Amino acid sequence: MNYTLPSSLDGPPRFDTPLMETPYEEVLVALVLDTKLNVRFIRTGSRKEGARVALVNVAALLDERRHWRITMAWDPEDLSVSVEPYS
Repeated sequence: MNYTLPSSLDGPPRFDTPLMETPYEEVLVALVLDTKLNVRFIRTGSRKEGARVALVNVAALLDERRHWRITMAWDPEDLSVSVEPYS
């Protein structure tokens, strides 16, 4: 997923900010930029699976680049998120 930060964001957001979310059916997936400058990847599944969260800090990217490529991956054992600048 590609994401461009709004030009008005010059530091941490005052509140956790949703970047993307799916409609909830059996699985909910969301990306959130939190107040500590982490991108959180949240995925809920069945009651057996429960909610899982992965995060990566993006503070160093705020001054460097405003265009990000966000990659999410998951399987039954693991959940991960990475964020890289792109032009």
